Amino acid sequence: MKQTRRICIWLVLWLPFIGQTQSFSPSIPLECLLLEHWNTDKGLPSSHTSRVVQSEEGFLWISSYDGLSRFDGERFDVFNKKNIPELRSNIVNAIAAGMGYLWIGTNEDGLYSYKNGQFVYHGLRGRRITAIHYHNQKVYIGTQNGQLSVFNIKQETFSLDTSFADGNGAIYGILVDSNQNLWVSQNGQGVWCKSRDRWQHYTEKEGLPTNLTLRLYETGDGRIWCGSTQGIAYWNGQQFQPLPLGSSCIVHAVVEDDAGNLWFGTSVGLFRQRTHTGKIELFSFKDKNPLLNITDLCYDREGSLWISTYRDGLFRLREPKFITYTQENGFSQEGAGAVCALADGSILAGSNDGKLYLIKDLKVKPFPTRTPLPHLRIFHLLQDSQKRIFVATFYGLLVIHPNGVEQFLDKKTGLSDNAVRMLMEDRQGNLWVGTRWGGITVLDPQLRPIRRINRQEGALPSNFIMSLEQAPNGDIFIGTNDSGLVILHPDNSLQILTTDQGLGSNTVFSTLLEGDRHLWVCTTGGLSYVNLQNAKVKNYSSREGLPHDSPFDIAIDANKKVWLFTAKGIVQGNYRKLLEYMNTGSGALSWQIYYKDDGIKTDECTGAAHSLRAPDGSLWVPAHEGLIHIEASNIPTLKVPPLMHITEIEVDGKSWLPNEQQPIELAPNPQRITLYFTACSFVAPQKITFKYRLQGFDEEWQLQNHPRMVSYTNLPPGNYRLEVYAANADGQWSLQAATVSFRIQAAFYETIWFYIAIPLAFVFFVGGFYAWRIQNIERQKEELQEIVRQRTAALEDELNTTLSSIQYARLLQESSLPDVNTVRQHFPDLWRFHQPKNIISGDFYWFSDVATLPTLAVADCTGHGVPGAFMSIIGQFLLNEVLNLTKAHPLPCTMKALHDGLSSIIEKNGLQDGMEIGICQWDVSRKILYFSGARHHLIAVNSRGLHVYKGAAVAISALWSQTVEEEEFPLYAINIDEPTWFYLFSDGYKDQFGSPTGRKLGARSFYALLQRIARLSPEAQQKQIEEFFFNWKRERPQVDDVLVVGFRLTP
Repeated sequence: MKQTRRICIWLVLWLPFIGQTQSFSPSIPLECLLLEHWNTDKGLPSSHTSRVVQSEEGFLWISSYDGLSRFDGERFDVFNKKNIPELRSNIVNAIAAGMGYLWIGTNEDGLYSYKNGQFVYHGLRGRRITAIHYHNQKVYIGTQNGQLSVFNIKQETFSLDTSFADGNGAIYGILVDSNQNLWVSQNGQGVWCKSRDRWQHYTEKEGLPTNLTLRLYETGDGRIWCGSTQGIAYWNGQQFQPLPLGSSCIVHAVVEDDAGNLWFGTSVGLFRQRTHTGKIELFSFKDKNPLLNITDLCYDREGSLWISTYRDGLFRLREPKFITYTQENGFSQEGAGAVCALADGSILAGSNDGKLYLIKDLKVKPFPTRTPLPHLRIFHLLQDSQKRIFVATFYGLLVIHPNGVEQFLDKKTGLSDNAVRMLMEDRQGNLWVGTRWGGITVLDPQLRPIRRINRQEGALPSNFIMSLEQAPNGDIFIGTNDSGLVILHPDNSLQILTTDQGLGSNTVFSTLLEGDRHLWVCTTGGLSYVNLQNAKVKNYSSREGLPHDSPFDIAIDANKKVWLFTAKGIVQGNYRKLLEYMNTGSGALSWQIYYKDDGIKTDECTGAAHSLRAPDGSLWVPAHEGLIHIEASNIPTLKVPPLMHITEIEVDGKSWLPNEQQPIELAPNPQRITLYFTACSFVAPQKITFKYRLQGFDEEWQLQNHPRMVSYTNLPPGNYRLEVYAANADGQWSLQAATVSFRIQAAFYETIWFYIAIPLAFVFFVGGFYAWRIQNIERQKEELQEIVRQRTAALEDELNTTLSSIQYARLLQESSLPDVNTVRQHFPDLWRFHQPKNIISGDFYWFSDVATLPTLAVADCTGHGVPGAFMSIIGQFLLNEVLNLTKAHPLPCTMKALHDGLSSIIEKNGLQDGMEIGICQWDVSRKILYFSGARHHLIAVNSRGLHVYKGAAVAISALWSQTVEEEEFPLYAINIDEPTWFYLFSDGYKDQFGSPTGRKLGARSFYALLQRIARLSPEAQQKQIEEFFFNWKRERPQVDDVLVVGFRLTP
């Protein structure tokens, strides 16, 4: 019954998304698909892989000579006889998934199954299993010696099919088709089919390419396919019909994708047969073909094709987000430098080694010229209104006329310089030629020089031209390499914008005019916005949240999405929100960054190259490895939600497997509980977002990207339940949470029986002791008094010494905290409430005016008392050191340096500690408060209400063993346009248990308290915070160190 329920749940979760996978479009050439590779360098235990299958839980399982590997998209977990006592063989020949189990056929050790972390041996010891097939609660098993057995899962019994009597040849394929016919392929004997309890035998006489048959597969149209050592054939109802793959082609695997295409894994490579045309294609490569000797294929639930090979590891083929034309398609291996659209709808591209290519109908063809081009980058391409093609090189300008006549222009024909970088046709049909050293030459429609615009004639501040664009009113926007942006008006007057006017940098890569007044400028210092109506300039850089400070070009698609092309990925955002932010300084901006893992072959765009928005709305981007084509209105998104799993629970070094049926019982007073989880999604797994909540402790959901674990320390006794959801790279959340429940037992002194027993025991003890004492008091009185006196004196001396040491440590720690009056010179009206759990604390606040801007931080170190105080000393030391190094850098850089420094220190000392921190910097001249946090938030309260600025989901800690990038730490730039109270705090206040019911205060109640007191004076606020805390706590023990800091900023 439980198994039936599990299968039903699986169907509910999977079936709605079967038609929503990111399947292969038959129109996309094989060479444009994205091929990824895993081998021993990436965690695979062996490059010899024999089988690959996806289990119902979503994991990918790979068999090899070194056992089984389970893959979740991020890591391989290896199972073999070294770590699984139940396994006696590392060689796995066949695997299949069914009924919630993974069925495992070993080399000479029989049949195993895996479920919920447990391996179970079922039988057939000494048999070499060569084929496994699951169907209808039965596992069909073929062996090397030609025996066919059936394992009944419910009855847990084996039965030998005695009607299959031919034992001369290994069974390599078993299939129960949709008509309930049983098919068996036997090496050397051809194919057998059992229908209505009668066996039919098919050999070469019935059309098989050879009797040396291998795997079997049924396609959606009911055809039965059989691979062999000499090709493949399908059963058409009368005989087997061979497919022309070649007689030397060994076919090990067949699979059908969601679009109906057939894929054949063979000894000579990967073939695809298109569903509508029947055309057969071989995945070809310019260099060595890595897809030789394919052993198996698996089409997963997300629309990817997994390929196991004999000696080259594991491959994955999937449809990319964007098509990239590379060397595999016939494009130059040096990448693209320029692109333009031609009048006939085709795309002309120039490479970085001086070659031209024509792209049409997804095919790349060379575009030869009679005039030799230098083997250097083509900088720009243009087709003008007369359909002439212009090719800009560093040796001059090639003109290709519609009749095929070619013309070459250089200094000899009137250009100011041979190094041509940029071209533009104006509204009069004149050609503007921007050069590297000679400024601009303007040619009339007959290509005769009519004007020079350069520095020598006083018309430009620089001769190095990077971009040209004309506005509807006739203004010409000229981007230079070293002198900013020049606006040449129709009356020949100049307007020059540089960093002095607010431009991000004086190096301008490109411009884009949107409408008649919104000018966007890509610089080496960020994205600048010029409002042509009021001439205001505003820059948006990494300090304000831009993912990369040097966008080469910008494009805006038909859906009002803004695109930035950089050396570290392609960035997409919401244009309307960007425009709102630039004009008002308000609004939340978020960016989608596309890297290689997102499904593009290259994420490094060619530096200082210009993109193209084609007439059909698609975007074309020159890149280092080729030319990227973005269908901006039709970007494939993954709508299949991840499948969540909690894989392990670790308590103070001891591990448990999660149990969904009953809670895990834990001993009292666990120090650290770590729960490991994962999500089965293989498309951009590094972008998976997790959302978790521990019921019984967490009041709100917590977001986290990595690591795939969460730790809790010093949890009180009680019942807890962890829920974890995951969202894939495209934001599709899992439908069902992974859960695990556990109960922390109360220590004997925390139970009600203990409180009842204490007075009773005390009464009995006192009574008995009193009787005994009366009998012996006279004899022992003086001796006992002397002993008591001596011991009391010794204990008092020891206690006084210990208390003196602790008080000294407290004084040292208090002396290291900044003087409040000094801090108030920069952060007015500052107050603080600091309540250590013990005498000394792991929470501290820190201030420095060494940096460019005064900096205030509040930190919460792991642990309490002496361990916490030790960590706080390390934290303050690192803050002083890091700020001196990063004083002119944005806060995310400081956070990254803190993380690296702390990780280095505590890893060297074998510790498992960390620090949560929030940092503010106050730019009093610009009236901007900058904030960044690591698991710490900043609360702002003003007349508009309360706002929470959330810190990163990661802490400053060596527990985050994976590399933490600077971009993971947010940076908020908060404009102070009215008096605003800000609050930094550790989690001790909101995590305190209290009230008559003993519940936790929680973030919501704490935020409400801050909003209520924000109207009071600083002294009254501090008093209210202190009184509320002790009234709430009552007689309950303090859970954690407490630190709350408030300050007010005014415009």
